[in-house]
Amino acid sequence: MMIERHLNWPSLLNEYLTEVQKKIPDGKLDYKTLDCSRFIADGIIEMTGKDIFRYRNNYKSEIGAARLLKRLGGLRAALGSILGDEMHPSRAIHGDIVYWEGACGFCMGRNCLFLSDGGFSWIPALKVDCAFRF
Repeated sequence: MMIERHLNWPSLLNEYLTEVQKKIPDGKLDYKTLDCSRFIADGIIEMTGKDIFRYRNNYKSEIGAARLLKRLGGLRAALGSILGDEMHPSRAIHGDIVYWEGACGFCMGRNCLFLSDGGFSWIPALKVDCAFRF
C-alpha cells in the first residue's frame, strides 16, 4: 500500500518520537494507550495524515490485544493485511514499518526503533524479520 507522506515527514516522525519518549511509562507498556501497534499507527498518521489502522481501538488490555491478533492471524499477518506485501529487511528505508519477534517499529536507517518497557530499543535493520512500506 502506498500512501503519500507529507513533504516534511522525516521531521514530523522525529517530533513524534520525541513526544512518545516523554509518554513512555517507567514500567510495562499500557495496552490502553501505548503499545507497538498504536506506536506505529500514530506515527503513520503523523507522517501521512491518514489513519489506516482500523483495529487500533478494538482492545484495551494485553489479553484483548492477543485475542484480536489471534483472529487476524498474528501481528505480522495483521500488518500485511493493512500495509500490503512484506519485503526483506535489506530493502527497508527510513520510516518504513518493521516487524521483529512479535513486535513492530520503525526503520530509522541502519537500525530500527521499537517501543519497549521503559523506553525505546534499537535493533540492527538486517536482524528484523521483515519490513513494510506504506
